Amino acid sequence: MMTYKLSNISVHPNSEAGSILPVALVYNFDYSQFALPDLQSKAKSTLGTFLGFVRQTFDGLLEVGRALQDLYFDCLRECPDGKKIFSSWLKSDDFGSSRYIATSAMEIWVWFEKLSPKIQRLVRQNVRALERISTSPINQSQHRLDQRISTHR
Repeated sequence: MMTYKLSNISVHPNSEAGSILPVALVYNFDYSQFALPDLQSKAKSTLGTFLGFVRQTFDGLLEVGRALQDLYFDCLRECPDGKKIFSSWLKSDDFGSSRYIATSAMEIWVWFEKLSPKIQRLVRQNVRALERISTSPINQSQHRLDQRISTHR
């Protein structure tokens, strides 16, 4: 098992102070199978790029969830039938099959917003581990989720 220090990756600007989080990758794959040092290096670099993309995608999902949630509350406050209008908008062909992603983003934002700053930081640092968890229901207890996050540090 090799450890590789990846360059700092920027995360969402709304994260707390120190928004550049270093990522230490622990490799489980035997990269010597790539035979040439250039291929080994390229494979590690490609993995780092992919994981950076995943982290940016997660942060983007949080931002979209926050924006949708804000719009939802604006609709409730400003429109006579705000809840109905927002719901109809999400169900419209404008969203198509991505409406599931939109509603999930809102649910993830609501969950994430309730976490303490320390747990939020852990979640962002452990996005790779969370990919394996993400198929479980989003509304599991915070205690159980906190335990899972802590074991993936």
